[in-house]
Formats: sequence, C-alpha cells, structure tokens
Amino acid sequence: MNISDILTEVLAMESSLLRSRKLAAGGAGQKAAAMNAVLLGESMDRVDVSARTIFGACLAGEDLRKNVATLRALADCDPIDVITLRRKIAGRSLSSERYTCD
Repeated sequence: MNISDILTEVLAMESSLLRSRKLAAGGAGQKAAAMNAVLLGESMDRVDVSARTIFGACLAGEDLRKNVATLRALADCDPIDVITLRRKIAGRSLSSERYTCD
C-alpha cells in the first residue's frame, strides 16, 4: 500500500509541476505556481512518512539507519509558508469570483 501511495504522490507532483510550468510559459499561472508549491511541500511530507513506514517494516539496525539517512538527504527541502500561500490562493479565487489558475 505505501509503495503505491508514494508512486501516486510522485505522479501528482510531476503532473502539477508540468502544468504549472506550462501556464507560466504562457504568461499566466501565478496562482498555479503557489498551488504547485503547496502540493509539492505537502506531498513530500506524505512520501517521507510512507517511505519511513516501508523502511520500518523491511529493515532493522544499521540498514534501517543508512536508508533513513539516504531518505533525509534525498527528500531534504526547505519548509514553505503554506498558510500564506493558501491565503493568497483563496484571495485570488475570491476576488475573481471563480476558480482559476491565473
């Protein structure tokens, strides 16, 4: 279950990133970039939890410590201000009175 959860998260992150880049290339997409940042940050947290669950079930001792250290190195990302981004996204949606990505 957790491996499929990770794959689903990665697919969603890739799709969101590509869509956000496409909108930015067209001159739009400020809200899409904010939405993408929120999704990527939260998805990385879920991937981290799922990977740790898998490691805990499959590994022990030194192997577990090595793999968790590798996970930390690969999934190392700076935290983002999700609250402010969500407020900006909501503010833009409310001001335009519709749900858009521009």
